[in-house]
Amino acid sequence: MFVTVVSGGREFAVPLSQLEPVEAESDTEEAVADWHYWLER
Repeated sequence: MFVTVVSGGREFAVPLSQLEPVEAESDTEEAVADWHYWLER
């Protein structure tokens, strides 16, 4: 699964499996943690 990330005014498609949330809302942190959990199964 790819997600859209905006950095430096540019938009990138990045694999969710490569991301770790930084200063994210709790819902976002939970969603990413859930995705990493299911990938490891």
